[in-house]
Amino acid sequence: KQRLFSYGTGDEIKFKLDSAPSFHYPLDPSCPIIFICTGTGIAPIRGLLQKRSYLQSRGETFGSAFLIFGSRTSSEGLFHDEINNFQKQGVLTKVYMCYSREMGEPKEYTTDKLQSKRVSKILSPILAKPNTHIFICGSANMAEGCKNVLREISPQGCFDTITEDGRLHCDVFGALSSRKKDSKRNQSYTLGDLVEEDGLGDLGDLDLGDLASRFGGGMIPKRGDRSSSCIM
Repeated sequence: KQRLFSYGTGDEIKFKLDSAPSFHYPLDPSCPIIFICTGTGIAPIRGLLQKRSYLQSRGETFGSAFLIFGSRTSSEGLFHDEINNFQKQGVLTKVYMCYSREMGEPKEYTTDKLQSKRVSKILSPILAKPNTHIFICGSANMAEGCKNVLREISPQGCFDTITEDGRLHCDVFGALSSRKKDSKRNQSYTLGDLVEEDGLGDLGDLDLGDLASRFGGGMIPKRGDRSSSCIM
């Protein structure tokens, strides 16, 4: 991969920002929900969980909610205390954590967790419900992998129905690594790649507006898209 900082002053870097207008809490609070996120993808999911907490404080009756959250190590502690409190309060029915760089433990990703017998056995009947919503936030590659696994573990045709009904909500960044690249100058990166390889710092501190001004212009976001991405 060509590193971002290998570009010189005045070089043009193409990127694209899309909105995710459907990434909001369902109008019907009784809907079962599956949340899937990695790293800083917990930020918008956290907002949805806070919404559930508010609905709970009003005495609303809402459906079950499951969180699959992946990060590098447990020591990162991304809102772990808050997540634990959400589970204790009943805002979350069950939380499944997975770590890709945990010392002394095998790598485990969100797709691995979804495929595990324990988790797939619980989520399979949830996916079959006619009002289940799924929220996925993280890199485009992670989201695509999770969608494939959800399709595998769901009863026949159920996941496709969720997608067709508009009950799958994705807010993702980056581009699928399987895409064919025309040249090195047109390579696609996820922001996670940039953070890890080019030392941009923590993704939560990265301002996309600043990124645009520092590294050239970008395309105007399209309205009405269901997914959000940042493609470099």
